[in-house]
Amino acid sequence: ADEKRKANENLVRAEKEKKRVVEEERRTLKKTTQLLKKTSRLRIKGAVKAVSSAKRRAKATKKEAAALKEDAARERKLRSAAYGRARKAERALAHEQEVSMSRLKRIRTAEDSADKLKDHLDEVKHTAD
Repeated sequence: ADEKRKANENLVRAEKEKKRVVEEERRTLKKTTQLLKKTSRLRIKGAVKAVSSAKRRAKATKKEAAALKEDAARERKLRSAAYGRARKAERALAHEQEVSMSRLKRIRTAEDSADKLKDHLDEVKHTAD
């Protein structure tokens, strides 16, 4: 009878231990699944944020590119207008001096060459002193 009682106690003890281990395992499993869920949620959130920020950057870059394009177009327009005005002024000057455009250009080239030569001579004189 004593052995039977001891065997019964051992059986009860073993059952309790089994229950405790099972409960502990269940708890740890629950914790790990929660952690996994949390990390995967965070990872997904991070990925979504990364995508949205990338989109935002792309949008900003597109806007910058468009602005640069507009600036370049405006610059070309201004340069073209300035060139047109310069030609108009040259034509008026040629008309005023009663010479052809090609003759005026030759005169201007000769004047430029004379100026360059004069500058060069001044420089040479300066270094000689």
